[in-house]
Amino acid sequence: MSDPANCRAIVAEAVEAFGRIDVLVSNASTRRTHERLSAVR
Repeated sequence: MSDPANCRAIVAEAVEAFGRIDVLVSNASTRRTHERLSAVR
């Protein structure tokens, strides 16, 4: 999601497929793993 042109292409494809976008949620994040639950802060 770091390339603005790619984001525009995704939106255009969704609009073409569904006619419009009613709600757009940005849910990009990172994933971290921990060996033990006590290591999570």
